[in-house]
Amino acid sequence: MMSETSNSNITRKRYDRLAFFYDLLEAPMEWLRFTSWRARLRDRIVGNRALEVGVGNGKAPLRIVDHLLLG
Repeated sequence: MMSETSNSNITRKRYDRLAFFYDLLEAPMEWLRFTSWRARLRDRIVGNRALEVGVGNGKAPLRIVDHLLLG
């Protein structure tokens, strides 16, 4: 029986191996659509706090944090 740490390491290695290909396949949609969509979303934030409850590649929260910290 595998330990939880072994399972986590296997999962991490699989993710790391596939992440490059995911980013490569997702890049056209990022350039064509998501960048402008995230900018519009970011511009709608009022105040200095935001709750991001989605899942995915983590790009949206990074842009939200930049917006909140840098203005």
